[in-house]
Amino acid sequence: ITVSCSPNPLIYGGVTSCTAHVPAGTGTVVFDGGSTQPGPWIIPVDGSGNAALIGFSNWATGTYTITAAYSGDSDYSAATASTTLRISKATPTVSLSCSPNPMTFGPWNTSCTTTVSAGATGTVAMTYNGNSWGSSALVGGTATFGGMNGQPAGAYTFVSTYSGDGNFNSQTATISFTMDKAPTVTELSSSANPITYGGSTTL
Repeated sequence: ITVSCSPNPLIYGGVTSCTAHVPAGTGTVVFDGGSTQPGPWIIPVDGSGNAALIGFSNWATGTYTITAAYSGDSDYSAATASTTLRISKATPTVSLSCSPNPMTFGPWNTSCTTTVSAGATGTVAMTYNGNSWGSSALVGGTATFGGMNGQPAGAYTFVSTYSGDGNFNSQTATISFTMDKAPTVTELSSSANPITYGGSTTL
């Protein structure tokens, strides 16, 4: 009996097939992934002598020993083989959006939200032009930042850095942000007004 998994290593969240091959067309194979996994799984041997266990998308990153135990039949004795399956961290999708963008100089009323792939945990750190804007834990896959007053008009680069966790690598997202100058307000008044012909006033 032989057993192998393909693809191997597997990226977290992906699907692989672990196939046991025996020189017989009958019987079953019991697959086991160790005490931390929900198995065992009993798979019938097909006419080509193969039994395949397909899945693993919900397994955490790590290294697993996959054991395949053939039951035997009238012509062949029981036999066991094993292989090592490695599951690597996935690189998440990280997006960053800010609204409004651009905004007019004044109270900082823009809000920036970082969204990370479903299932990711950890924290997000935000910077603006290399300066820290703070850090926040992901809640439901998002982290939101706002309320940064007193910054001058101009162009900004916002960078959102996801910390990573046991199943996902760290990753960043970048967005350009513009704070426009506020309009200048002028007021014109006169004193006295009205005036008598030949008189004078101050504007």
